[in-house]
Amino acid sequence: MLIFHLDFNFVNLRYEFVRELMARVAALGYDAILWELENQVAWESCPECADEGAWTKAQFHELLDYSRALGLEPIPLLQTIGHAEYVLSHPKYHSFREHPGYSDCYCVSNPSVRPFLQRWIAEYCEMFSGLKYFHLGGDEAYRFGSCRNCSVRDRHALYGEHIDALAADLKARNIRPGIWGDMILEDADKLDSISRDVVIWDWNYATGIGTPKTVRVWGVGEVSKETVTPELRKRFPELLASSGELNPFYTADALQNRGHDVILCSAARSSCDGPFCPNTGIHAPNIAGAAAKCRDSRLSGHCVTSWAIRLNPLMAGLPLLDLPAVAAAAPDAGLEAWRRQTGRRHFGFEAGLDAADQLSCCDGRLRSFSAVQWSGLKDSRPVPPGFLAGQIRRWIAEREPWWLEREAMLACMRASTQQGLSMLEPYAAQWATAALWTRAGRLQLEYLDLLQNLFTPMTPPSPLRQRLQDFKVEVEAYFECEQTPDSARKNAGLVVDPLLDYQKNIGFGC
Repeated sequence: MLIFHLDFNFVNLRYEFVRELMARVAALGYDAILWELENQVAWESCPECADEGAWTKAQFHELLDYSRALGLEPIPLLQTIGHAEYVLSHPKYHSFREHPGYSDCYCVSNPSVRPFLQRWIAEYCEMFSGLKYFHLGGDEAYRFGSCRNCSVRDRHALYGEHIDALAADLKARNIRPGIWGDMILEDADKLDSISRDVVIWDWNYATGIGTPKTVRVWGVGEVSKETVTPELRKRFPELLASSGELNPFYTADALQNRGHDVILCSAARSSCDGPFCPNTGIHAPNIAGAAAKCRDSRLSGHCVTSWAIRLNPLMAGLPLLDLPAVAAAAPDAGLEAWRRQTGRRHFGFEAGLDAADQLSCCDGRLRSFSAVQWSGLKDSRPVPPGFLAGQIRRWIAEREPWWLEREAMLACMRASTQQGLSMLEPYAAQWATAALWTRAGRLQLEYLDLLQNLFTPMTPPSPLRQRLQDFKVEVEAYFECEQTPDSARKNAGLVVDPLLDYQKNIGFGC
């Protein structure tokens, strides 16, 4: 299977846009969609969580019918342990929290939690009907097993017990359950806590083509060939290939060798991205590398994830989404040839992805100036008043390189963005992707200039405030190409409102 992940955390996408996107995805060779619907549908099991602009079930049924007519198999994803902010932020469900101060993780020892999730899973199955696969989430549940009741249990056994209980209802319906792989990969000795008929969706967003310099070991961090210890070799014999070099997607091999069916997951949007465009320099080799791994192995599929929390438009990632098909058509050509082909197909010239790489310099480092995940949660809350000023005071006190070197970083980003724009602009009139990336580049230049002026003591406050307000309107219009008006307004606020608050309270910078 070649699967596209459609995520609604942080965003509400326009109905017409989703139809257009599905047609584009099907034309690029995808045969399934992983629907992470969250609060985008009006659920009977959790009516409180539905967004004001949520679709009715009848509306979503129409999308499902259209999806199936395009040959796109639907796979629902319901988070059943962590990333439950859109549920647990509501007072009615505070008692379901693992930690009273955080809204991200369910307490699976609470006797009301599992029946609540089972009812919701049943509602999903009824709405989708005829399902073959169901994704139960389960990733990044960092607070899992930490409460008074849960902590007396073995964490891995508790995790497996919860997942297997939910999976049993799906298996009774002849539906294959699945989970993300990171939590069980923290301890290879505990993989037996999960039934072998649970599909593991193994996400790896950093590894690319060829032999990597480092790989991630869950629970340890990045390791190089030189830092692979005997203990790590015993834990994961697949870490090193027969050549003695690092095995790039070793976790997929490890899971498969232990009896699981595996879907390898790459990313078209992830934490390395800025708010205006995806980081093609990281995503392109990652997607191509995952596609090659799936082609050369017995893995069950390849899922290209696209995390909405990164905000940049889905359409900007179409060249990335095309890479699996381009690589499949010429499997021996190599990454550079695939990039040139993708550039011709989407930007109108072979160096299109090279230009995109230049714009990708405005990456995840800029998130510290925004309200995106400021709390560490996926809840899209605005920052409290004075938040950015407080952050800057802390950076100054701690002599944070992030802050002290900002001028050089912003200047480098500006120069790279200008170079990418000069490459793209001749094609923007005739090629939609080039036009979209050109728009992103122009927004980036304005954003970088605003940051530079905001943190310069001699900048007059009044004209700067008007520029920030005008920029927020531009960002909102940019997001509204895909998002509903309310969603675009909210997310433009996440990008710009911390700067407006800082300018209001500081005036002439810090």
